[in-house]
Amino acid sequence: MSLIKNNIFYKFINKILIIIREILLKFFAETLKAKPDYLTITGILISIVSAYLYAKGYFVAAGFVLWASGLFDVFDGLVAKRYNRGSKFGSLLDSASDRYVEIFQLIGLIYYFNRIGIYSFSYIALFYILGSVLTSYIRAKIESLGEECKVGFIQRLERLFAFVVFSLLSFIDKRILFWGVFAIAIGANITAIQRLIYGKKVLKD
Repeated sequence: MSLIKNNIFYKFINKILIIIREILLKFFAETLKAKPDYLTITGILISIVSAYLYAKGYFVAAGFVLWASGLFDVFDGLVAKRYNRGSKFGSLLDSASDRYVEIFQLIGLIYYFNRIGIYSFSYIALFYILGSVLTSYIRAKIESLGEECKVGFIQRLERLFAFVVFSLLSFIDKRILFWGVFAIAIGANITAIQRLIYGKKVLKD
């Protein structure tokens, strides 16, 4: 009985979220007549604010702002697809913005942890960036050679979600975000290795 109730509750929440998504989509696309590129750039600018908050040590506030930045990243794609406003440059800009947003946050955190004397975070950040860049690069290379590549333990959306969750949990202890970023970095590099192995299987001369 509880499973049925939970299932009904899940469906109800899902419908509410879809309604909210559609309202926001119409607002951006029809009321504001926003181009996807403008939404992408807005997301980048918002991420600079969250990076500043990370640098100041306001991790919970930064998490909420980063979540808002992620919403713009979602809606730029929806506007492009639903309203046929996409472009090749827009796709390129969207991919580049993903890297900028992630690296901005890490720069903010490097500043914060260095300021309080925890210099080891710089190495964790570099490890994170390595995994993030290689994950995207390997996928792009495989797809440029004619094969799809969506395999992997943790992709960009999951990394962003985890980053936000660890940020919100940091009100308990700020070290949660420290170790959370380390965990995400491990996941990102595992994904890069998974994609290399996948590439070896599907790319046959």
